[in-house]
Amino acid sequence: MSLQRKKIDFPVVYREFERDVRKLFQANGFDPVPGIHLYQLVYNMCNSLPHIYSGELYRNLLVFLDQQTDDIVRRVVEANDVLKTYALEWERFEVAAGYMNKVCQYLNTTIANEDKDQAPRSNDSDMDGTQLQNISETEPVPSRYRSLAIDMLAFALWKDKVLFTLKTRCGNRLILQVLDVIRRDRDREHPTHLPLIRTVVQSLVKVQPQTSTGLSLYRIEFEKPFLAETSQYYEQESLRLIGSCTISEYMKQAMARIKEEERRCRKFCDQSSFSKVAESCDNQMIALHQEKIKTEFKTMMENERLEDCSLAYQLLNRIRDGIKQILASYEIHLVSCAKAFLRTIATPTTRMPVDYVEGLLEMHARQLGYCIRYFHKDEDFLASLDRAARAILNITNPFGSGDGNSSAQMNGTPPPGGGFKSPEILARYCDIVLNKRSKVKEEGKLDRVIILFKYLEDKDLFLSFYCTFLANRLLNHSSTSLDQEYGLISQLREVCGVEYTSKLQRMFTDVTLSQDMDAAFADHLQARQSGQSSNLHVVILTSGSWPVHGKPVEMSIPPLLQESVTTFTSFYHSHYSGRKLSWLWQISKADVRAQFDRRYELSVTMHQACVLLVFNNNDVATKRFVEAVLQLSEADVDKALQTLVESKILRRADDNIVLNTNFTNKRTRIRVGHPEHQENDRDLETAKRQVDSDRRLFIQAAIVRIMKSRRKVSHTDLVSDVIQHSTTRFSPKIAQIKWCIEHLIEKQFIERSAQQSDVYLYTA
Repeated sequence: MSLQRKKIDFPVVYREFERDVRKLFQANGFDPVPGIHLYQLVYNMCNSLPHIYSGELYRNLLVFLDQQTDDIVRRVVEANDVLKTYALEWERFEVAAGYMNKVCQYLNTTIANEDKDQAPRSNDSDMDGTQLQNISETEPVPSRYRSLAIDMLAFALWKDKVLFTLKTRCGNRLILQVLDVIRRDRDREHPTHLPLIRTVVQSLVKVQPQTSTGLSLYRIEFEKPFLAETSQYYEQESLRLIGSCTISEYMKQAMARIKEEERRCRKFCDQSSFSKVAESCDNQMIALHQEKIKTEFKTMMENERLEDCSLAYQLLNRIRDGIKQILASYEIHLVSCAKAFLRTIATPTTRMPVDYVEGLLEMHARQLGYCIRYFHKDEDFLASLDRAARAILNITNPFGSGDGNSSAQMNGTPPPGGGFKSPEILARYCDIVLNKRSKVKEEGKLDRVIILFKYLEDKDLFLSFYCTFLANRLLNHSSTSLDQEYGLISQLREVCGVEYTSKLQRMFTDVTLSQDMDAAFADHLQARQSGQSSNLHVVILTSGSWPVHGKPVEMSIPPLLQESVTTFTSFYHSHYSGRKLSWLWQISKADVRAQFDRRYELSVTMHQACVLLVFNNNDVATKRFVEAVLQLSEADVDKALQTLVESKILRRADDNIVLNTNFTNKRTRIRVGHPEHQENDRDLETAKRQVDSDRRLFIQAAIVRIMKSRRKVSHTDLVSDVIQHSTTRFSPKIAQIKWCIEHLIEKQFIERSAQQSDVYLYTA
């Protein structure tokens, strides 16, 4: 190829150029065309001496393309099958225009530079009648065609000549035939011209100039009638289906139709139409009959037709606010099922906490699986599951018919219907699993308990019960594994923070230090070589860390025990001077060896042991005598005597208590009836009352912290902040918060603003 400028005979050169270009548009296929030769001819015409013929070349090509489109229009209009002829002509024209544009690249650059400073060309995107006039070689280039690349010029002429003619002079036969083919495809008639639709649609997209109007031609000429046809078709189809089959079958048919239309849209339409076509289908196939689907959804849930539920979700999720109503139905169904389950275990038994917790866990796991599998992990359904679980676990009386009243919660009085609340049941379940006397094995159950614990609002009430049960396990050495105990506390700490489990941690610290103290005391006795037995095992409980209610019960220790107690007290004070040591005899245990027909080992409380030691030298004693010797109250002596009499170790004879010298038992190691259950029940009732007091203190402390940091707070903001501060431990009642505010006003920590009565000021 030569880049040297030279003088040319433009008519001769152009005729040679047009002859070769015409071959590209011939209907009988392409003859060999030398591309580099055509490029050279274009270069020569655009760089000739002394005159440059780029403008004449562009005008002549415009006339040439105008003639080509006229010929194409004639062939398409005269054809019996407009769709097929149009598609074939477009494919040939598109390829030829592309090749022609490549050999005219130099012309495109030249024309663009020459017309850069001229008036902008018109940007007509719609097809109008003025565009049908033939273009003369002598008249100037119309403004709408000026400065276009050759391929875009060809496409603009295709739009103005071919598409406009088919629309105005042929009754829009092309688009109507396209829509007819699509309709027959929807009716599953398998039309033969189906692959040609994509070609027609792409021609509408490609002939649109790249301007701000975008795909306006495609949208006006095809998308708009296509969407109208789609809406009308599926409206009729949905009415036909809903009247001839069940809702379940209708949903299957509707989903199949929607998926089918999505595939059809991706095959034929521009991607800008995908969402519009989907919305049109959804409006007619789903939105039009959504109330029937939503009504049937309740029945689906009740009958566990999970596949149908999933299908209803998938359909309704396609329309705006479609799943809102079924979410409410789903949540109501979950609560209803849970309440029905709770009614089956409403009878209080030792097995009840296990049935309650494991039943709810199994139900939660099953419903969570449903949300994942059938509702595609939808966050709204997972949130509904959480709300339902929270509603069930925070019912005041899980086995009753209502939610109880606020006064029962305020004063800690157990509600009617058994008196069990979810925090207590959950704590009892943990105690059953962690107690080695229980037949329930752990096997990962504690990890799952945290699932239910997270839904509790009254986490402080759970902690109170759990502390009581944990104390019994630690003091009675009945825990299955300290590692499991630590593991559960770690999980509680992750949910509620370090402060929540600090008391539990201190209890374990006391037990660990007490074990070390025991070992040190044994070494101390051995070093003294006094021959004194080291069978005394003491657990040092830090005051305030253990759920020990009431004051220590003073009593006179029998001489047999007094020496060991005195020795340990002296040993303890030698290590920790300044500490006060109070003995909790009411929760102490003892092992007593007794000789009857044979030797027995009796496991008793300290009060029972002291009563038995009274009969070491006397076979008969009065109750008054026992009270005087031990310096115990009548109630404590009666409690100890009752269990010993029931165990037949002692017996009553008129007003006397007599040692049963004929006592016999099959076992040599006997655990005398301990009043533990009664003690535990009293401790739990005390814990309930203590929780309300602790809540008031917590709320007051939160109010003071908030007021101290902000100095001036409105009533609404203060209540909101207190609730936010308390959510990790419990859900405070508004009445409680108001009471605490009034109490702090009386104590002069805060005061009301003189200007605004609903604003508080910090004064302390």
